[in-house]
Order: sequence, then structure tokens, then C-alpha cells
Amino acid sequence: MLPELGLFDFCLAFIYLCLIYFGAFLYKNKKIEANPEYEYFILGLTAKIIGGIGFALLYIYYYGFGDTFIYFNNAEILTDIFYEDSISYFKLLLARREEMSIEQLILISDVTYFKTSAEWFMVKITSVLNILALKNYLLLSIIFSCISFFGEWVLFKFFIMYSKIQIKHLAYGILFIPSVTFWGSGILKDTITLSALGLLAYCLGDIFFKNDKSIIIRLIIVGIMGYCIYILKAYIILAFIPSFIIGLYVFRKNKIKGVFIRLILTPVLLILFILIGYFSIQTIANNSDRYKIDDLQTRIEGFQSWHGTLGGSYYDLGSFDYTPMGLLQKAPAGYNVTFFRPYLWEVKNIVMGISALESLIFLLLSLYILMKIRFEIFKVIFNDPLLAISFFFSLLLGVSVGLTSFNFGALSRYKIPCLPFFVFMLIYLLYMDVGTKKHYGKS
Repeated sequence: MLPELGLFDFCLAFIYLCLIYFGAFLYKNKKIEANPEYEYFILGLTAKIIGGIGFALLYIYYYGFGDTFIYFNNAEILTDIFYEDSISYFKLLLARREEMSIEQLILISDVTYFKTSAEWFMVKITSVLNILALKNYLLLSIIFSCISFFGEWVLFKFFIMYSKIQIKHLAYGILFIPSVTFWGSGILKDTITLSALGLLAYCLGDIFFKNDKSIIIRLIIVGIMGYCIYILKAYIILAFIPSFIIGLYVFRKNKIKGVFIRLILTPVLLILFILIGYFSIQTIANNSDRYKIDDLQTRIEGFQSWHGTLGGSYYDLGSFDYTPMGLLQKAPAGYNVTFFRPYLWEVKNIVMGISALESLIFLLLSLYILMKIRFEIFKVIFNDPLLAISFFFSLLLGVSVGLTSFNFGALSRYKIPCLPFFVFMLIYLLYMDVGTKKHYGKS
């Protein structure tokens, strides 16, 4: 059932926005004196809110269907339970899906998104936020966009804390990516995972790069955010863990003083980090029904079959073997479709057109950077931890979603977690002085 928006909804949204901006301006004015990056705080928030409202209106008045409405309608059922019996509601939130009582199952019998842990977890999150939104779809969209902005903002701070790139370049590059602004602001799992990933990266940076004293709090946040991403979209964690471990390896390697000691300890650290990453990935994959290695072919074929039914934005990468070597051979095609397609001649609607222009900019910048740096690019990557994290996360997630989406619309959503990292990498290499391997100072 589609939400119906009337004058009251827009008036209520206006009141909410006034309160949000009042708090945002107070927060910005408190922080900006010591943190110049807060010059872009209100602008970034505005972009996300416009993205969230635009997403809501486009889906209501243009598409007319989508997961976003199912999450909202299912969340309404839980919200009604909260109003009628708050104790039963909180018991539902805390109960495991497989261990619910008959009474609880009867209470949520009208919930359609209950078959998988990811869907049910998303419905529960949406129901909590729906209470704050007064069961109003437009208000809920605004709240989702604010949550997304918070995660994106701390990810932006993560980049500026550990790099020497000018703040304005990072701000315009990271906070205003069209795909992320639109697809990462609506009532979708992608919005929650994007925000959680930003907070996860920020806290991990504080723990391992900054040696923050409040490590216990940071570890708790890492655990919560990691769990949220694992439940909703475990493949993001599967790509991020090895990428961060490689970045940590680069960071620790650069801290080693003396050529001889570095020569001895570097391979030891490398082997240690590879083992940690391998066992972490194995543990996550084996404990997630959706991402078991043995089911890889079935999953990919299922994605291809389902997304092929979505019509006009379907793409085909040709046949390939569902083996490590077969997937490796198709990796360049997967990477290309994620970051550089759709091409302009593949555009079939306005949304695809914006995505195509974004992809064209990525392609032109990438070609320019390759011509500028050439083969030194890999040397640069393995000498900066943030660049290493960004490169490998973009590579792993970009290839995986490119090989499994088979639909440009779905791909636009699935790729947004790695786009801020990909754009950071482009900005880093674009403004790097090739001769000195340094960047222009912050401003």
C-alpha cells in the first residue's frame, strides 16, 4: 500500500525540519571554531535531506512500488503494537526470529518481511524510527536521511583526520556524490548500512591509527555497527575486513624504524594480517546462510534471474564459470560496470542518466590519473593506509556487486558503501604531487 501525502504531512515535515536545522546550526556553531570542516556541515545535511525527500516523492509518484513501502507498512504493524502494548513490542524487538512464541507470531502475522533475519531486523529498526516519525512516511524518510548523513559525516571526518588533502576537495567529493545522496537516504537497508559503515570506519581509525583513550566505547560502537552490517548486508563486512587489515598492515609497516628491522618484520606482519583476515571472512561466511561459499553459484544465478525480470536496466556480462578462476577472469568486467557504467548510450530514464554522468566523470578522472601517475600508482597505494583501505574495499565490493547485480537500478544501491572510498582514492591521487608524493596543505 502506497503512503498518501497531504498538506498535513508537508506541514509536519516543515516543523520537523525547523527543529532539525535549529539543532544542526547550534551544533555547527559550537564546533566550527576548532574544526573548519564544519563549514560544510549544514550543506551536507541539506543534500541528504533533499535526497531523502526526493527519494520518497519519486517512489510514491513515479515508481509506485518498492522495498521502501514494504518496510514502512511492516513497521507500522509493529508501531501499532507499541501503542497498544509497549511491553509486547519491546519483547518482539529482543526476541530472536527463530525462537518466538505462538502469541508473538500471531501478533506479527501480517508482517510480510519476516522470512530472513535481514528483512526482519530492518523492519524492527524502521519501527523504532517510525515511532519518532509519528507513523508518517515523509517524516520517516527525513529521519533516515539524517541518520545517513551522520554516518557519512563521520566517514568524511575519518578521511580528513588521517590525510592531508584539502578539506574543501574532500567535502565536495565525499558529501555530494549523487548516487550516495539519493540511494543512501531513503527507507532502505542501504541507508542503515552506509551510516553504520561510516561509524565503524571512524571508530576503527580512532582505535588503531589514533590510539584513542576511550577504546572501550569505541569497541562497543564497532561491535554494534559491525553486527548491524553483518545482519543486513554481510558482504560489506566481508569486503571491509580484509581491506582494513591491509591498511593497518601498511600503517604498522610505516612505523617500523630501520631498514633491517622492517625487512624482517614486514613479512611476519603481512602473514599475520592475512591469517586474521582469512579466518574472519571464513567465520562470517560460514555463519551467514546467505553468504556461504558453497552456495555462491546458486546465489549469483538467483540474482541474475530475478534482476533480469526488472526490465529495461538489465545488463549482461556474458557467461562465466562460478569458480575462483572464472570469477577472477570476470573481475575487470565487474569493476567496470560498478564504477564506469551505465554508459551514456545505455540510459533509459532520468535516474539512469544521472548515474551515467556520474560514471562518466569517474571514468575520465580515472583515465587522467592513470596517465598522470602510471605504474607508480601501486607504490603510492601501498604507502598510505587510507589509500590502501579505499583501493581494496572499492576493488572487492565493486567487483562483487558488479558480478551479482545484473541490473543498473539494483547496482546503484548495492555499490554506494564503496563510492565514498572510491572517490577519496580519486581525490587523493588527483591532488598528489607525483614528484614529492605529497599533497597540498589543508584549508
